[in-house]
Amino acid sequence: MAVTEVAPDQVQRYGIVVPRAPGPVTDVADVVEKPQPQAVESRLAVAARYVLGPSVFAALRDTQPDASGEVQLTDALRHVIREGGRVVAVQLAPGERREDIGTVEGYCSVFLEHALRHPTLGAALAARAAALLDDLG
Repeated sequence: MAVTEVAPDQVQRYGIVVPRAPGPVTDVADVVEKPQPQAVESRLAVAARYVLGPSVFAALRDTQPDASGEVQLTDALRHVIREGGRVVAVQLAPGERREDIGTVEGYCSVFLEHALRHPTLGAALAARAAALLDDLG
């Protein structure tokens, strides 16, 4: 899975990876869903890019929903690790960034940015957005 370091006040918003050793590529000792910052020594947030093997899908089938009714991938990954399986974290390279789409505002912001940068659609979408902003102005 891809990971990136986040600020201490952001730790409780993400799945956090506890690495076995420091480095840009490392085996994962644990992964904790939205921990309190003082509960983990790591600030490596899951960047939502995964290559998953069959053991993870098997663990997902057996993972119970959390208190909100959601099945957490982090719970399945923890199960794989505890059963002796290997989970590897790869830090994003300098210049790469994690897109936070965990909220409606975050999703819309990322979608808008990528849409406006699109090589064939961007100019028309920018013109439409400008017209909408003028109308709202």
